[in-house]
Amino acid sequence: MGEILLLIVLFVVGGLLQAAGKRRREEPSTSGPLPELESPGSGGMMAEIQKALEEMKRASKAAAYDPGEEDEVEAVTREVESEVRNLDEVVPRPERVTVDQDDSIEALEAKRVEWAEARSRSHTKADHRAFDAKIRAVEPVVPGGPDRAAALRRMIVWQELLGKPVALRRPEDR
Repeated sequence: MGEILLLIVLFVVGGLLQAAGKRRREEPSTSGPLPELESPGSGGMMAEIQKALEEMKRASKAAAYDPGEEDEVEAVTREVESEVRNLDEVVPRPERVTVDQDDSIEALEAKRVEWAEARSRSHTKADHRAFDAKIRAVEPVVPGGPDRAAALRRMIVWQELLGKPVALRRPEDR
């Protein structure tokens, strides 16, 4: 029962709101000054609101489009006039420049052929023995031990770079 009553109330309120909206659309809007709204306790506040609305209307009229400003802007711009052309006409094109790189290609090709011929022969037993001796050669051992002073310097530098800042170290670590 309560649900039906709620639906009826909503239906009536919706109809009233719809009717008020139609009336508002039918009434012509006046662009003149707003009528004075005076009530006993809010005269000063309403007057201020009305003045603010009037100022806004004046400002919007002043900011309207002025065709005289456009002429000034066009005098300053650097735009190029558009050009109308018939695209059906054949336009003479400049002659293409022929670039001939055959000489440099021939020299490059000759170098490549020489390199390939030098390496295209089969390896002989002497070639294999020379390669085997080369890879089996023992490098001579350099006499003397590691430079301990240089290693200590490197350790101190890395400790300074990677360690805690001096201000955060404990006194016994310094």
